[in-house]
Amino acid sequence: MTRGIRRVGLRSFAATNNGYRSEASELPESQAADAPDLVRRTAQRFEDYAAAHGLLMPDVWSFFDQTRDIGHIADTMATRMKLSVKDKYELLAILDPVKRLETIGARLDASSRPLTPAYVATRRRALELADRRRHQFATLEHLLLALTEDGDAVLVLQACNADLGVLRQSLTDYLDRELAHLVIETGTAAPTAAFQRVDRRAALHAQEVGNPAVTGANALAALFPETRSPAVRLLAEQDVSRWRVDKAIAQASAKDKG
Repeated sequence: MTRGIRRVGLRSFAATNNGYRSEASELPESQAADAPDLVRRTAQRFEDYAAAHGLLMPDVWSFFDQTRDIGHIADTMATRMKLSVKDKYELLAILDPVKRLETIGARLDASSRPLTPAYVATRRRALELADRRRHQFATLEHLLLALTEDGDAVLVLQACNADLGVLRQSLTDYLDRELAHLVIETGTAAPTAAFQRVDRRAALHAQEVGNPAVTGANALAALFPETRSPAVRLLAEQDVSRWRVDKAIAQASAKDKG
């Protein structure tokens, strides 16, 4: 991984016989305040953004863990986001490190999308599946079972040749047999942290593919970064992968535009 050492402003820039020549002066950055909550919140959003966009950056996560330099954290995120060169320059030109990281966080938040009515119903159904079993939490398996009845997600699963009957039965068996420890006497189910991560990634995926609102298909694609989830394992048993889901979504989008 590479990073800049300091910011400079160009006073002149000219071509020569041997290359280019420039004169520059250093642009001092503002002293960064310690803002652990801002760093933690923005890093979480950036992790969702990276997963939704298929960015593999193991070096970045260890760097975030090892540094408290807000400016370097902001620069690392800015250079890896899928932005135009102009937008990246505008971000990197902000001299206040805290303001730069706040601006990145605002850009990540701007990727949010409303939910389609169909996906609102699907998400509600996932919570009802957990409540019906008196489960304390609604997990990704509850969500995937609900997605097997979501029109947009079903089209993608069918395009991947998934056997919906087998998938539903496998998920039902898992919920009834493996999650007995989640049963509580009273109360309603709350989405797990993984469920909430899928929500955020689904919005990012909707932005990536140009959907004005989040659909069940976006949520299905957003499941796959949760590699330890039984939901992803059960999809793999049906030979449903992130690559196949993305391909099916792209084909459906091209057909709609055609």
